Amino acid sequence: MTPVHYRFFNILIAATSGALMGLSMPGHNVGYLAWFALVPVLILIQLRPEVKPFRLLLPATIIWSWLAHGWFQDLFGAIIGSLLMIGVGFFFARVIHWGIVLSRHCRPILSLFALPLAWCSVEFLRYVLPYLEDIWFVLIAKSQWQQTDLLQILSITGFVGVSFLVVLSNTAITQLILTIWQRKAIHKPAIACLILIAGLAYWGQQQIPANVPATVNIAATVDLTNQDPSIQNLALKPMDGEGYWADTQVMSQAIFDVNAALTKTLPQPANFIVWPENEMATIDNPVIVSQLQALARQQNSYLVADLVWREGENQYDTAVMFDPEGNEVLRAPKIAITFREKQFGFTPGKAQDMKVVATPFGNVGLGVCFDRHRLWISRALKQHGADIILMPVDDDFKGNKQLPLLHATDSIFRAIENRVTYGLGTTSGVSMVINPYGQVTARSQFNQREVIQGTSSIHPESTFYSRNGDILAWLMCLLTLAIIIDTRRRFKLKGKD
Repeated sequence: MTPVHYRFFNILIAATSGALMGLSMPGHNVGYLAWFALVPVLILIQLRPEVKPFRLLLPATIIWSWLAHGWFQDLFGAIIGSLLMIGVGFFFARVIHWGIVLSRHCRPILSLFALPLAWCSVEFLRYVLPYLEDIWFVLIAKSQWQQTDLLQILSITGFVGVSFLVVLSNTAITQLILTIWQRKAIHKPAIACLILIAGLAYWGQQQIPANVPATVNIAATVDLTNQDPSIQNLALKPMDGEGYWADTQVMSQAIFDVNAALTKTLPQPANFIVWPENEMATIDNPVIVSQLQALARQQNSYLVADLVWREGENQYDTAVMFDPEGNEVLRAPKIAITFREKQFGFTPGKAQDMKVVATPFGNVGLGVCFDRHRLWISRALKQHGADIILMPVDDDFKGNKQLPLLHATDSIFRAIENRVTYGLGTTSGVSMVINPYGQVTARSQFNQREVIQGTSSIHPESTFYSRNGDILAWLMCLLTLAIIIDTRRRFKLKGKD
């Protein structure tokens, strides 16, 4: 083959890996591809040791990022969004490059685990460290959002356990193929790793009851008011993105009317009803609040709505719950506010003010939208005794269908991690009811005004994860660091790659 043919062949192999990994992500939903998606490019890298892994990886990671982060273009515009997708591809390639270099030079017994450890350590740190936590890249673990059997490991490890197993599967399959091909032998550690993954999936299956009891009934709306020109035109100030609120009484009333009409179409009574995050009125608006109270009484349900709470110089995006008698029983200011909300003058809620209220159907905690993205918030609510977490959500970014699903999967992960029931009302979808095992019992469509209703159960016991948090993820980071230090000491890795 000529050098040109070699380059084309390399790009083709890498692009195959990128396409497979991208198609495994939420929005494309072919999750099983992730278990072997990286194998073609990893084999290519092993067969071309004279070429730096980063160069061979780039076509794969850019295509992967492009398929996984298509919503960047709706958030940031076509040009900036495209540059960001390419930039994330460079980031992915660099992290995998580091992992491969480490696997080549570390002790042989650790070579299978070096890449999975390196990837998951960087993925976890980027997800939880200050400032970096606001940069939202898709996690490899999200590829498995529909595989509830395997996801039960979240109750022990958090998301890093799933990401680790997916990357480990790729390195094990790669090593198995290369050993059979080059040495006509079986790589026993690789076989053991694949058996371990299958065993954990079987273990997860055993954790899910055959029949999850239906002890609580939750309804949620998709009001689509962000996409309704007849409602948007009622605003005093045009609404150009997250962080806004209904700034006229007629607009507040219109948003209430849409959600109330949807609520009244429920085919059967619901214990809880959750509306979207639309900041439809201030919490001291007597007209809207009195109607919310009356509707809660009429439906004989707990009703959760999103309102603006002003206290002194601060204003909070707040989930408020009214009981079946119309009394306000709980309010929860949004903690994980976005930079746009800060620009609009919102203040984050405080962790020390987090509360849980007892109801006949279980203990309830509230959050708002991005609160489900922060690992510690749902965990803290569980530690406060929450059995059910209800959240108003705004995931409407110009009608994009990928981002709402990516964000909704956060709730599936948090539900399993802490064994809590989740109820989500959204502006444009996906509204969901999720049981403590991550099973979605009700789900809305995208960009379609509707009301959903599903059942769930209560799981009062806490999990290892809800008690201990990300201790295993931090241990993974420490182990990766120890391998790096040991490898540098033994081979003076610095400067070689």
